[in-house]
Amino acid sequence: MYSVVVPAFNEEKRLGFTLSQLRLYSDDIVVAVDGCTDDTERIARRLGITVVFSKQRLGKGGAIIEAARYAKNDKVLVVDADLPVELEALDRFAEALDNADLCFGSRALWNSKILVHPPFHREVLGKGFNWLLRKMFHVPIRDSQCGFKAFRKSTVLPLLERLNVNGWAFDVELLLKAYAKGLEVWELPVHWSYRDGSKLNVFRQTWEMGSSLLMLWFQSRKEAGSLRFLLLPNFYNGLEGDTYQRAAHSWFLPRRFWHGHKNSQIIKNINGTTILDVGCGSGEILERLQDKDVYGVDVGEDFIRYCLGHHGYAKVSKQSAEHLEFSSDSFEDVICSEVIEHLDDPAKALREFHRVLKPNGRLILTTPRACLRWSILEYVWNRVRGKRLEINHESFSTYRLGRLLRQSGFNVVKLNPFMGGCLLFAVAKKS
Repeated sequence: MYSVVVPAFNEEKRLGFTLSQLRLYSDDIVVAVDGCTDDTERIARRLGITVVFSKQRLGKGGAIIEAARYAKNDKVLVVDADLPVELEALDRFAEALDNADLCFGSRALWNSKILVHPPFHREVLGKGFNWLLRKMFHVPIRDSQCGFKAFRKSTVLPLLERLNVNGWAFDVELLLKAYAKGLEVWELPVHWSYRDGSKLNVFRQTWEMGSSLLMLWFQSRKEAGSLRFLLLPNFYNGLEGDTYQRAAHSWFLPRRFWHGHKNSQIIKNINGTTILDVGCGSGEILERLQDKDVYGVDVGEDFIRYCLGHHGYAKVSKQSAEHLEFSSDSFEDVICSEVIEHLDDPAKALREFHRVLKPNGRLILTTPRACLRWSILEYVWNRVRGKRLEINHESFSTYRLGRLLRQSGFNVVKLNPFMGGCLLFAVAKKS
């Protein structure tokens, strides 16, 4: 038994035929209606198919992530709405999942067949993209973009939840995370046909996939995530307590602006009088909240000593964002500025923030944004300094952070790029 997920964007002309064919192979089909403006949703519902609807366009990857949660079986197959592969591959890929965690359909193996070739320029671009993928990341997969894949929900869904690329290059990020996690990844041949009627803008898709590939390359240059728990406490315990105070008053004006502008915007969005600053660092925000009932927590021991010595009006203690030692409904505002990107389980921290907030209390959060601009900035800054002031920088797409906030019980009031698009600034209310 297996489920089939079909991402669909304005597919009213061919979705009916595709679903009628797929129902011959599976009783559980989930259609991800991705910001459609035509009758795609009505056609799927009329056929009694499970529909996951998004009013806003999520992108192909985002649509698959949303739909995969609703699959009833552990074996999940993803098929494009234009049905580019022969249906006999469905059973073959499902059987492969007895031994593999993730299977990519491939047009590039010796026993693959392309029955109907795409236009010449699309074929050249596709082969060029996969060549770059192998050269940049040294992965053996020869074709990541076939439009047909299969995975075990139990092992791959946790990876899908952490993807930031929700456009056409999401397959690449999934592939890289699967290898990093040590999952069993197979590439299997398919008989594939190009279907006319594509709504893709080739130049826009090329730019999107190229920039996503470069962003993922920069991310791959960071320290291994498997060392996260070993490195994080020791790293921050080794930083001097005034580290961020010096950064906020640095002679390097861009750095001073970064900290000053970010903190000013956070202060402007505070409504309450009982405030918790999670990851208070050297206490730059605490310093500006002396008229409030303010608490600060951090994992760095020298940060705590520094804050206790310089910000005596604040109640400061060593605590982790994922294990706050406060009672529920304690604070009117929680501030979390550039913290969740360091955590192994950011969702757990968000649930903790939700717990300690009073009803209608607000979370004010900043975090690095998953984009090429931020990846370049972080890479260059660390190279110029010759040392790392921060470690384990994960980043978040707008879609992923919004989903995490809503899953943690928040209503998103504001969520937008910030600081030249390098950060995300979020304000969320406890529902």
